[in-house]
Amino acid sequence: MTLHFMSDKELSRLEVLRDLTSGRLTVAAAGELLGLERRQVLRLSKAYQEQGATAPISKKRGRTSNRATPSRRGRTKTVQLWAYGLASRFVRQNTL
Repeated sequence: MTLHFMSDKELSRLEVLRDLTSGRLTVAAAGELLGLERRQVLRLSKAYQEQGATAPISKKRGRTSNRATPSRRGRTKTVQLWAYGLASRFVRQNTL
């Protein structure tokens, strides 16, 4: 048995999807509750029917952001080399 952790937003989506599948909600009402367009609600509903309760869990969880800045470690070394006038020697050494 695998444990899946869900945020509050994902839990509320799950409740709405359960109500939608059971017929207590319409697609339009579910979209209004979730703040999504009809098409996105249908996409989520299809995923819920195929994957079950794990469907609303973000697939991006645990990965780094696309907007994450690269490590400054290499950049700092380059700046230090330029500051001390050693960059040209370093470049020549590493290209040979």
